[in-house]
Amino acid sequence: MNDEQLLRYSRHLLLDEIDITGQERLLNSHVLVIGAGGLGCACAPYLAAAGIGKITLIDHDHVDLTNLQRQIMHQMDSIGMSKVASGKRFLKNLNPTCQVQALEKKIDEPLLEELIQNVDVVVEATGVPEVGARVTSATLKAKKHVAVLNVEMDVTIGPLLTKMAADNGVLYAVCHGDEPVEALYLVEFARDLSFEIVMAGKGKNNPF
Repeated sequence: MNDEQLLRYSRHLLLDEIDITGQERLLNSHVLVIGAGGLGCACAPYLAAAGIGKITLIDHDHVDLTNLQRQIMHQMDSIGMSKVASGKRFLKNLNPTCQVQALEKKIDEPLLEELIQNVDVVVEATGVPEVGARVTSATLKAKKHVAVLNVEMDVTIGPLLTKMAADNGVLYAVCHGDEPVEALYLVEFARDLSFEIVMAGKGKNNPF
């Protein structure tokens, strides 16, 4: 880290859970954020501000006036822009050292499988249960240290950042409603690959 980064992230460096080593891991991390609407706007700025080195933001939608009361990455002059272009502009203004890749696309399984090969964490921020299930499935198929976090559930960004800083294998999975979504299989998968697992969601099939 350079002197400016040491000052910018000085409060992180004081935390035993992060310190210099952990902050350097964050600076070298790549996060895929699926969705640049209400949920994506609730997490992507915190990831950029915390020093995540690269964020890939994907969404196929465009900004309209009704978005502005809750989607804080978008402003009046964003109306009509793609949400990823607006989001990229906001994140770069927030932290110019964060690399932001904006993909104006609708996520599908082939694209998801391609993208997760090069990221450390997947943030499922669409709030759509079917997308969450596809993200979980693709992550399992990849068999790598990728976290799946659905920010609509009772999981916050802070614990995710500290896990990333500690370089722990961690799998955030989601139980949607009363659907099984491979909950027990996720637990066995996590144990086999030395993951720490955090299950989010309120469905009756959540085993925790």
